[in-house]
Amino acid sequence: MVKKSMKTTPHLFQLSLLLSLLLAAVPLVAEAKNPRDKEELRAFRLENPCPSDGTIKGACPGWHVGYIVELCANGQDKRENMRWMTEADRLFVKNANGKNCKKLRRAALYP
Repeated sequence: MVKKSMKTTPHLFQLSLLLSLLLAAVPLVAEAKNPRDKEELRAFRLENPCPSDGTIKGACPGWHVGYIVELCANGQDKRENMRWMTEADRLFVKNANGKNCKKLRRAALYP
């Protein structure tokens, strides 16, 4: 009888370990980034052609589409919140947001 219970104990341990790992991963899935809306980006490009060559499709040399109110600060992924940014501006905002996203989120909640 003791041998039977000893055989099932490792399975219960493995099952509980797997369950705890799955439950630990739930907040990571909940905080995953939402994909950007491609339709809004297309609409922005139609209304605001590329500053360097005037195209509405494809790459825009030296320019990137950015956000006025960043997404991490609860900004909307809408064309009204989009703007053209130079590469230097994009890198500056990317570095600043990595450090200050909590501050931006708090400032958007309590203006």
